[in-house]
Amino acid sequence: MIRVSIHTSRWFKGKRNYDMDEIFKDIAFFKGTFNSITYNKCTQPSMHCPASRENFVDLTNSVRSNCTNLFGHCEWREATFDCCNYFLPLSTIYGVCYAINSFATGNKPDLTKKMEISSMGEFSIGTIAVELLNRDMRIFIASSEEVPTYNSENSKQIFDGISESPHINESIEISLRKEDTVNEPEIESLSIEKRNCRYPNENSLSTSKVYSYPACVIQCLKRMNIKFCNCTHHLMPGAKTEEICDLHGLFCLSRYYDEFFWKSSECGCESSCIESKISILGNVAHKNFNGFNNKNSMTKIYFTLYPPRIRYIRKIINGYLDLIGKLDTCVTGHWSDRKWNFAQKHFYLKLLLNQREKEIIVLVETKNFLA
Repeated sequence: MIRVSIHTSRWFKGKRNYDMDEIFKDIAFFKGTFNSITYNKCTQPSMHCPASRENFVDLTNSVRSNCTNLFGHCEWREATFDCCNYFLPLSTIYGVCYAINSFATGNKPDLTKKMEISSMGEFSIGTIAVELLNRDMRIFIASSEEVPTYNSENSKQIFDGISESPHINESIEISLRKEDTVNEPEIESLSIEKRNCRYPNENSLSTSKVYSYPACVIQCLKRMNIKFCNCTHHLMPGAKTEEICDLHGLFCLSRYYDEFFWKSSECGCESSCIESKISILGNVAHKNFNGFNNKNSMTKIYFTLYPPRIRYIRKIINGYLDLIGKLDTCVTGHWSDRKWNFAQKHFYLKLLLNQREKEIIVLVETKNFLA
């Protein structure tokens, strides 16, 4: 990592200590725990590892790239667009990321900064292509309100240029499919306790500008950090200066990392009312690629989005007889609508456990749905 080596040379005033490269990288891209190299070497006084929280913030800002240093070219359906006008900064547990079409980049997203997405039939909604100038990055997929968490690494990380071998002069084609949740208008008028979910604007978290289940888990992790170690790390969204760990605090977070990870599933966070699932259908890599639009690009990634085949509809039912009527309307109405094309009539009811005397919330799962 060139930027890491430059900062290492500055830190040691030209007398570069090569052992520090991995340590600086581990701090700038902190993932909740130090690797064994950093942990062992930084316990040696002779290493002179950065020790204060101010050093960590300065190091991170110096080493990490901004948007213009990441993207060389962007296109949607083969039409070029300004990458950094649409990929907006987003504070995450991994530090500042750049997200497109995300509610989490602000309380009131500017609609002019969103890519318009509409169906092109059953085969593909469209393809977005990005050329990377910097190989040292990770790419996650997430729904519009979500942010990545430590739990996302195996399920939602689709590109890793930091720990994997370099993807230089490669093109990668990644196929994705989205399954979303649609709410009847009356759902929002119910209390959070009754519907057992939150909308993005129903947010009291300090770790995110909008509510999502992952953002709530991150808030829970922050509380556990402070409870066990009296501090949290320098990449934690919304962390106050006095809450940021020094080197000993980061050692403490590393020791408790596994416990934090497992306890994060017990945080009691509500799901998002608009949550969706994005599945990776497959990916293909091509080496010796030379079709870059920017001569400085190293990797080109094509993301092709396919239309959903399952959609969840959240409805309010005023009793069991109404449940039968609503289901009949749903089946008849949706089957006759030309926008809906089913290979089979398969409906599954999911009765939520927060039933009240007069109202039942139902999720109707529709299969083989094509937008």
